[in-house]
Parts: sequence; structure tokens; C-alpha cells
Amino acid sequence: MHPDLFRVGPLVIRSYAVLVTLGFVAGLAWTIRAGRRNNLDPGVISDLAFWAGLAGIAGARAVYIAMDAGSRALDFFKLWEGGLSFHGALLGGSVAFLLFARRARLSFFRLADLAAPGVALGQAIGRVGCFLNGCCYGRPTHLPWGVQFLDVATGARTAPSHPVQLYESAGTLAILGLLSIVSARQPRKGSVFFLYLGLYGLLRSWMEVYRAGYTSGMALGPITAGQIVSGAMIGSAAAWFIFTRGHREA
Repeated sequence: MHPDLFRVGPLVIRSYAVLVTLGFVAGLAWTIRAGRRNNLDPGVISDLAFWAGLAGIAGARAVYIAMDAGSRALDFFKLWEGGLSFHGALLGGSVAFLLFARRARLSFFRLADLAAPGVALGQAIGRVGCFLNGCCYGRPTHLPWGVQFLDVATGARTAPSHPVQLYESAGTLAILGLLSIVSARQPRKGSVFFLYLGLYGLLRSWMEVYRAGYTSGMALGPITAGQIVSGAMIGSAAAWFIFTRGHREA
């Protein structure tokens, strides 16, 4: 793994930070391009991305701190130490989307549909950053592509383990492809967003089976906290499609 991309004197550039930033920029560029095709001002999307990004970071950090028993409230501000939850980022970003849409008098679902493929692209790139950083790794495996990661708690290398980060990166790229196909057919508003929620919920529930570390801690019997949240995403998506089936869009 290469957590440090390069050093310039005392300044250390982290692979994770670079890949997450690249993912954000790529996702924004994708969404701006989609917005232009739908006659939406690129400036509106840039403003939305700024506020959603801030809210997403806050939500991601808050959920991480809440899930990590060894963290304290003041650790929230220690972003340089790492530790972000994508579920928290999605929640924080969604709240920002809703508030921005109301203020700008735009359809939340229209904005969410435009952004969903870009979010999937950003995830795919960001998970490569997780791989290089050595976080969010999987359980031990005898498969030939098992990777040894550095266990921060012990300072030792893990046994060959599932590169879950790369599994999820590939999975989100597949989701991006499906969302692009559905978007081109101009479905009912909200359909692309809820399709993303359902597909990512399924992917993350599956990935939780292979993940190691505190993120795989059991929350309800054999079910992890990540699977509970992912189950809520799947349920909300299913409810949306069941409720809107056969209904005309206003």
C-alpha cells in the first residue's frame, strides 16, 4: 500500500486525500455535463456541490465518530487522522440537497437524479484511495489476489485479505453504467436516485460480509451496522418503486 503519495519537505500528500478529491471533481464534472443536457445552469450545480460536500464531510465524520467506540467528540475536528463513513456522507449530502432545492425552488428529485451517477463515479475513485491508504480492508482469504494491509492498531501486517475497497470500486462502476442507461430513458423523477439507493444498498450489504475492522462489528445478531443502514436504503427504494408504480407523474 502507498498511503503517502509523495513528500515535499515536511508536507505529506496522502493518496487517500488525492483520490477522494479526484473523485469529487470527476463526479462534479459528470453532473455538470448531465445538467447542461437538462438545461440546468452549471453554476447552480457547482453551488450545490459545495454545500453538499461540506455537509457530506460533516455527516461522514459524525457517523464515523459515533461508530468508533474509541473516539471522543472533539475527534470530530481531527480530519487529518482520517475516518469517514460513506453512509454519513450520503445522509449529510442529502440534507444539503433538500435544503438547497427548497431555497432555489428546484425539484429535489430532479437534482438527485442528475447527481446520482456522479456520486457513483466519485465513490469508485474514492474507494481506490481507501485501498492505497490501507483502510476498510477485508477479512483474511486464501484467494490469490489477497492483499496484506497494515493494521493501524497493532502496527503489524494482516494476513492476505480481501481487497474489499476494489470490489466496491468495481461494483459502483457497474452501478454507474446502469444509472446511465436508465437516465438516458428519462424515467419518472426520483427513479434514478432511488435506483442508486437500492443498488448501492445491495452492494454494501454484500461487501459487509467480507469487511474487517470496526465497520464490520455486529449490531443486531449477525447483522452489521452497515447492513442495517443499507437495508433502510433498499427498503426506501423498494417502497418508492412500489408506491409510484402505475402512477402518472404530475
